[in-house]
Amino acid sequence: MLGAVAVVAAATLVYLPSLTLPLSFDDAWSVRLVRDYSALDLFTRTQNFGYYRPLYLAYYRLASLAGASGPLVLHILCIVTHALNTLLAYALTRVFLRPSPNERPIALATAALFLCNPLSVQAVALPAGLNHLIALFFLQLALLSYARARHYTQHTPLGSKPGEAQWSLIWLGGACIASLVAFLANEVALCVPGLCLVYEVSRLFRGERIGRQSWPMLVITALALVYAAVYTLIPKGASPPFVFTLGGALERAFIASQALAHPLVWLLAPYEISGLATATLCLAIMGVGVAYAWPVTRLALVCGALLFAAGVALPVLRLATGYVENAERVFYVASLGASLIWAALAVTTAARLQSWLGRSLGSQRGPFLIHASRIACTVLAAGPGVLYVRNTQSFYARASEPVRAVADSGAALQPGETLLALNVPEWVAVPVRRFPLFIEGAILMADYVDGRDLVFSNTGLDRQVAVQRFQLPYQPELAYAFQTFGADVSPGPVARSFGEATRVLNVSYAPDGPHTAWLGGATQVRPDQIEARFGSQLALVRHHVLACANGWVVALQWRKTAPGAGGDTPKTLSAFAQAFASDGTPLAQKDGAPLAGLLPFADLPGNADIVDRRVLTTTSAAPPSALYIGVYDYTNGARLAATDASGKGLDANAFAIPLVERDRRVECR
Repeated sequence: MLGAVAVVAAATLVYLPSLTLPLSFDDAWSVRLVRDYSALDLFTRTQNFGYYRPLYLAYYRLASLAGASGPLVLHILCIVTHALNTLLAYALTRVFLRPSPNERPIALATAALFLCNPLSVQAVALPAGLNHLIALFFLQLALLSYARARHYTQHTPLGSKPGEAQWSLIWLGGACIASLVAFLANEVALCVPGLCLVYEVSRLFRGERIGRQSWPMLVITALALVYAAVYTLIPKGASPPFVFTLGGALERAFIASQALAHPLVWLLAPYEISGLATATLCLAIMGVGVAYAWPVTRLALVCGALLFAAGVALPVLRLATGYVENAERVFYVASLGASLIWAALAVTTAARLQSWLGRSLGSQRGPFLIHASRIACTVLAAGPGVLYVRNTQSFYARASEPVRAVADSGAALQPGETLLALNVPEWVAVPVRRFPLFIEGAILMADYVDGRDLVFSNTGLDRQVAVQRFQLPYQPELAYAFQTFGADVSPGPVARSFGEATRVLNVSYAPDGPHTAWLGGATQVRPDQIEARFGSQLALVRHHVLACANGWVVALQWRKTAPGAGGDTPKTLSAFAQAFASDGTPLAQKDGAPLAGLLPFADLPGNADIVDRRVLTTTSAAPPSALYIGVYDYTNGARLAATDASGKGLDANAFAIPLVERDRRVECR
């Protein structure tokens, strides 16, 4: 029991950052897809996304019922299922290797390496991979049940003692049920006959008979074949076309090789060798290691290789290369075999290291040296995985910042209000690739994902969200690549959208990742009284200033007071917001048309006011005095005449607002 608690605690510690990740891409779309599904619909409304995976739909339905807690529920399910798979990996390894002097240390090392496998991060940190986790969970249960069934048929096909035939059938029935549940999670579970074959091979290595006594494997194989045949007949909706070619399969096999040799690939990636050369070199080095460990741990190496081959069979033979490149989670099942191989290599190396240390220190069989060597070698093999998992989760958090901003802003809307999000990323690539044959990064949006999906899946609220792509200004050289999402639009349609959007968000791209700014939005709350008038057509209706740690957040409500869409208002008008210290020293300034310059004053809507948010930051410690607001023509610098509500002219054609001292407790955003 303590061991199980320790494994769950370790999984939680490694994947703790994923608990705060918002839902996006397929996760967000799937929550919206099933929000009105009944339990029966999960099995019968199959024409949805090209696959038949009722359990996949079931956990998204659970998330939709949980509302704003849905993302947390899914992330907890991912971590707990991964922890359970780690426990089962330990038990299954012992079943394969029993009896063996290295049975327990290899099983422990397998569990540790599986828990921290770097290519499992997409499956565990993102709920889109939960179906792979569930599939492996029931696959391992099926294999453990199969092993028990074979235990009762090890001498004769139906057992040699009274009652053994009954128990063999009971355990075989359990294996069939677990296999069927795994199929309903993900069709990758159709590799279950291959996993049973691994167990039969382990029995051969122990010198046991497998002839007619292995008839349970025929039952499992028949079940998989029948399900595969039925699966092809089930309507599943549109799915990407796939044509098998030998060249494509070989390409995917090389991609899969990264999952096998992942510690070596991780170490060689910084040297910028081509992906194919890296995979080939890593396999060669790994082959040397296998030859080195073969005399000591041959059974573990063979079982690991067969498990890996069974796990990669469907992705290599049946999935499109483009999909496999973007979805390393398809190798989650195969990572069990890779972990077993590296565990065998680690334990063998530890044995040689302990022997060398024993000779050097004068102690041949010190228990401390044995355990210390095993722990050290396992840590060295698992270390890259831990670093990669933590770094990838940190990257996911940075890349998902716009999704979180859209969800939070959508939750602040009232029914009927609209959110406009500009330049939300479709995908963001990692700054430094560690597995060159994978396209590492975060996919956040797709053509079939609606902006409303981001709000509903993360908050449980149904709000109107428009996602548009606006031409970005010049971007400095960035360490990462990205692509914005939405239809390309010209400034005219965007300006019209501003008059309908209660909130407007804009995503910019900085060296540390995307940043989302709340620019303001349209409001129908239009008081009759105004604070200042600029020229004949513009009015500052009211303002709000929030002191923050490094400056002030200023909200200015603008109104176009003259009729008509444009009238005589020049397109070249710009507003300034200038903060000054008590001694007259400038502290901060932010110029431009409303909404970060995206909405010219000439295009202000006639039926709504525009709230324009500006963040003024300063590094000066001088005490603030006043904020001055004015409007000028940026072509010549001439300010528009400014008057107060009574029509009295304002000094310097600027409206003065008293400033308070900055508040270190409030973030400027």
